[in-house]
Amino acid sequence: MGWWEIKKAGGNMKIEKIDIDKIIEYSGNVKEHPEWQIEQIKNSIKEFGFNDPIAIDENGIIIEGHGRLIALKELGYKEVECIRLEHLTEEQKVAYAIVHNKLTMNTDFDIEMLKYEINKLELADFDLDILGFDEVELEEILFEDIENDTEDTEMIDKKDEIDEDVEIKIKKGQIWKLGNHYLMCGDSTKKDNFEKLLKDIDINLCLTDPPYGINIVKNGKIGAENAAKTTEYKKVKGDETTETAQKSFELIKQYSEKVILFGGNYFTAFLPFSDGWIVWDKRKDMNSNNFADGELAWCNFHTPVRIYKQLWNGMIREGERGKRVHPTQKPIRMLGEILQDFSKENDNILDVFGGSGSTLIACEETGRNCYMIEYEEHYCNVILKRWEDLTGEQGILYKK
Repeated sequence: MGWWEIKKAGGNMKIEKIDIDKIIEYSGNVKEHPEWQIEQIKNSIKEFGFNDPIAIDENGIIIEGHGRLIALKELGYKEVECIRLEHLTEEQKVAYAIVHNKLTMNTDFDIEMLKYEINKLELADFDLDILGFDEVELEEILFEDIENDTEDTEMIDKKDEIDEDVEIKIKKGQIWKLGNHYLMCGDSTKKDNFEKLLKDIDINLCLTDPPYGINIVKNGKIGAENAAKTTEYKKVKGDETTETAQKSFELIKQYSEKVILFGGNYFTAFLPFSDGWIVWDKRKDMNSNNFADGELAWCNFHTPVRIYKQLWNGMIREGERGKRVHPTQKPIRMLGEILQDFSKENDNILDVFGGSGSTLIACEETGRNCYMIEYEEHYCNVILKRWEDLTGEQGILYKK
């Protein structure tokens, strides 16, 4: 019988439920099944159910599935699902048993993809022990640096370009509804504002960018030579010290278990130790200058270091003023990738330093719900206009 005939014969396989004591182990089984592996199989069956029928021949002798049989017996199963492979010759039974085990061992994991998938499970508090990796293997996988390469662009994304001239609609203390998002004009160091915005709302992730306490708008320039004049940017409130960031962080912790905080390297005085960091790599293959080549974001949960490559050529230089309206504005594409990596669709995302609203726009594009606080009326109206221009919808006053 040729292999094509075997495939054809196997096309009508049926699953049978058989008394477990009537299944016979093959004396020539070449696969070892130490006790630790049987425990792993048992844990898998307990978590997911028994979904991999044992292959037996016409006499009830196992062709492949010895480890599963041992695990099922130890778990107290009385019957077991089997597939009877009656079309194989004696030689093919032996060969198939070897092939079945060997083929799964012939390729390695896509390590980068494996890291992402395991990290998803960890974010969902899934028991990683069930995956079959030991503690050392998991550490090696999760603590390897990951580069998240976005398609490099030499010019800023069109959605990041903002018209700074906006009509003032939103006033201090108001909450506006922008589709599935809510924008409050207020102080994110005040607990009352958190309570007004987030009443009865469960936040899944806080992704925010506090003032770093470095007085970024100063001396008429931002950045290096040829930088744009500070008259193009409003002074960032609370940027003289890290006090604003610290006060807000104490409140954030009360509303969100998971936090991603840009500028974490500036807040070491009050942030706890973390092995989880995000790196925004701003530039690639460009001559060095006095601009920061990247920024760091602190995470309060365990994650491998992530590197997001996104060129930001709107570096506040003369001639590029129309592209950005906020001195610490982040690219939407990068924020969207972070949201996709660390949250799920329809999750509630908190950003209490809204700035120009890039997090809200990223939430709109990735199907998340954004709850945002921004102190400055001007920037609140920039956010409103960005969202209205993107969606074609109109924001409405939700609460005075």
